Amino acid sequence: MWGVNLTKFAIVALVPLILSIGIAPILPSIDLIPEADALKSKGTYTRMYGSSTNICGLQLCSEISGGKDAWKASLGTSTYVDSSDTATPTMTEKEASMMEPTTDKLTSDEAQSIAEKAFIYAYPMLENYHTMYDNTIDDSSERYVAPFNVIHNNDHLSTPDDKVFVSPNSDTVYTYIWLDLRAEPVIFTVPVIDEGRYYTLQFVDYYTNNFAYIGERTIGYDGGTFLIGGTSWDGNTPQGIDGTFQSETDFVYVLGRTQVLNNDDTENALAIMQKYDLKTQSEFLGKSAPPAPPSINFISWDKERLYGSDFVNYFNLMLTWSETPSNEKQMFEDFAKIGVKEGATVDWSKVDPDIKDAIGQGAKAGFDKIKENIADIGEFQNGWSLTLAFGDADYRAENYLQQATGAMLGLYGNTKTEAFYPVALTDADKNPLDASKNNYVFEFASEPPVDAFWSVTMYDGKTQLLVDNPIDRYLVNSLIDLEKNDDGSFEVYVQHDSPGDDKESNWLPAPDGEFYTVLRLYLPEQEILDDQWEMPKIVVEKNLE
Repeated sequence: MWGVNLTKFAIVALVPLILSIGIAPILPSIDLIPEADALKSKGTYTRMYGSSTNICGLQLCSEISGGKDAWKASLGTSTYVDSSDTATPTMTEKEASMMEPTTDKLTSDEAQSIAEKAFIYAYPMLENYHTMYDNTIDDSSERYVAPFNVIHNNDHLSTPDDKVFVSPNSDTVYTYIWLDLRAEPVIFTVPVIDEGRYYTLQFVDYYTNNFAYIGERTIGYDGGTFLIGGTSWDGNTPQGIDGTFQSETDFVYVLGRTQVLNNDDTENALAIMQKYDLKTQSEFLGKSAPPAPPSINFISWDKERLYGSDFVNYFNLMLTWSETPSNEKQMFEDFAKIGVKEGATVDWSKVDPDIKDAIGQGAKAGFDKIKENIADIGEFQNGWSLTLAFGDADYRAENYLQQATGAMLGLYGNTKTEAFYPVALTDADKNPLDASKNNYVFEFASEPPVDAFWSVTMYDGKTQLLVDNPIDRYLVNSLIDLEKNDDGSFEVYVQHDSPGDDKESNWLPAPDGEFYTVLRLYLPEQEILDDQWEMPKIVVEKNLE
């Protein structure tokens, strides 16, 4: 899946957790509602505990003379709200015990600056939460897919009627899975695949890092059985497992792509997908399931809240199912000053209005900075933006603005070695693409050098979806019998109306207005990985005005 969010069509107008364990100062008037059942007698270690609130700063309340009331009285001007009926998922005893509020104060400028950085960091996770909420939690959403730990296979290639996400491909049939790894690992089995059919299963953690792949590139066509563990997995691996992967977060998105080779091949692809198998570890071993993790009081998705100060509460919720990379703990000490704390809830009615407004302004500034970065996210060549904003945790390390920009362009892009996605937003002269004003030619000097296949897909600039057209063609790809020149070069005619019978084999229908295209390069060869292959030139063939 890869999307481009567009409002006014131009590059710059593209639009759509980690808790520091160390003690950090927080805004004095922000109410924290840390959720932790940290009863030591249970001897249980897990990131997700129940909803009773038994933590008093650095200790259990039972270890303080006078209990919680005495502890709260000792806080002075800081406010602590007890919310034992809140079902927000929580942290370990150790983590919760290190959430002692302080009375450090912030200026509005400091709050805005910190909020801007925190929003940029959190943005990919926030968009990820939006997708998860719609796909698995809100069963009234038109984007609802399936509950956690259930495989959902599409039964067709994407068409203009498919609106689960923007900019879908129409080369492969999608598989969707949201994994909940809090209680135990899951076991995923891939069948033997017929050689020559591209397939991949992309595992994305909550930061939107691509932390694992199962597919043609990584395991070939012989299939296998794999364990995927969450943050509490201890590394113990059952017999019969061919490989293991551990996520830094307890919720994981799996996006599968299985290639359809021609118009008559869909059923063959679906038959393979039906053999994808998912079990919990206990099911795989034939044992009793472990205790279920506590229920989660998911925050309903509200875009207005997201782009204001309340992004902090979404962020805090997501921190409860994610680990903190060690190199980010100092940064989270700063974030904590505006109320960013794993499992905490900020009661904004008790926050200084100037500080609350500053945090909201910081969120807006962060959003604007992400949007502005789109123009600089990749090299521009012949009308194509060579965007590189997706990868694993090593790629992401301290490159938060780049990853946030990738999330704004569209979640779940592949790592470049798996697939590369140049995007055409303008012609070679940097004029926005608009088929109501021009007919275009995409001039390919040669076939793209890939080990799997390539495609160019058309998207409506307003809806961001595939484009309805009289020949039901949403893309051209390496499987189509394109007319080529003697030297192997070829042209793709991009326009609203047919270019004529003699050119229709190479016609990519466009909407009668703004559009963009994505060139998908699956398993790119080294020439592409090294940026040595020249992108097709996008030229205006005819002005229609």
